[in-house]
Amino acid sequence: MFGALGKTPAKVVSSTEARCQSPPNTFTPPLTEVLLQLTLNNQNVTDGMEFVFFNPPGITEAAPLRGPTYGGTEVHIYGNKFNHARDPVCIFGGITVDAKFMTPSHLVCVSPPFHKAGETTMVVKYRKDRFHAGVMIYLYFEPPVVDSIEPACGPLKGFTQIYITGKNFGENNGFGHASCKFNQSYSTNATVISNDTMYCDSPMLDLSDSDTGDYYYSLEVTADGESFSLPNVTFSYYDDPKIQQIEPWNGPFDRPVRVAIKGKDLVQNNMCDYKVRFGQYNFEVKNKSDTLVEVMAGPVKISGASVVSISGNGQ
Repeated sequence: MFGALGKTPAKVVSSTEARCQSPPNTFTPPLTEVLLQLTLNNQNVTDGMEFVFFNPPGITEAAPLRGPTYGGTEVHIYGNKFNHARDPVCIFGGITVDAKFMTPSHLVCVSPPFHKAGETTMVVKYRKDRFHAGVMIYLYFEPPVVDSIEPACGPLKGFTQIYITGKNFGENNGFGHASCKFNQSYSTNATVISNDTMYCDSPMLDLSDSDTGDYYYSLEVTADGESFSLPNVTFSYYDDPKIQQIEPWNGPFDRPVRVAIKGKDLVQNNMCDYKVRFGQYNFEVKNKSDTLVEVMAGPVKISGASVVSISGNGQ
């Protein structure tokens, strides 16, 4: 017997237990509590206990309903009459996390780490209540992982094309949102070639990012604009080498000639794939320092003028 709401059938389970279902709360406004009593003969009744009616949090929208398996995705939940005092929580596949109360119509939950990729349930409820506001489907996916980058360095001016290998570069319905993020601040567009390969260009180095002169940026990638790899690799920067003099400036094309290249910043610690080029030819470096590089130039197939350059990253 539920007070003014009337009677519902009860099932006697044992000498100490009976079960029944609460009736609809049809009053306007709805009753908040009623006296619950049990009768076995429609005449004698037990002492009453208070039965409380409540509304579970009403959900109208939640986004995003997807995120990486390592968790950390802020899910924004919109609805009505959220009650901060009743301790709202979110449950992702059986894992309970606190809901941050923003307004009576806005909660935020942070997705917990999950043991596998795929769909799971997400519900919102008050912590001590049995009932929730309805089941939503949340998709966990494997985040991108960077194994290596090539080259791992480039000039301060940027625009080094970086070949990135790893896994989980599939774009997860985020086509056109792939990018590389440097120093957790600077983003450049990326091109996804396959699930384990992508390309992007390095940005120009902001010299104010380092007071020591040891210039490098951490690198992380995303295929969908939402889920990023861990910043576990670094891209180093160096200043462009400045060639001031070449001795001798000419020589025979059909045999090697020892050539001295003089200048400034010809060798730097952050260089990662050192090359000296005469036109299209890379020649063996015999000695190198900041101001002098000696190479054995030649032989080449035909005579003619060549542009001499030094690359610190093989590009």
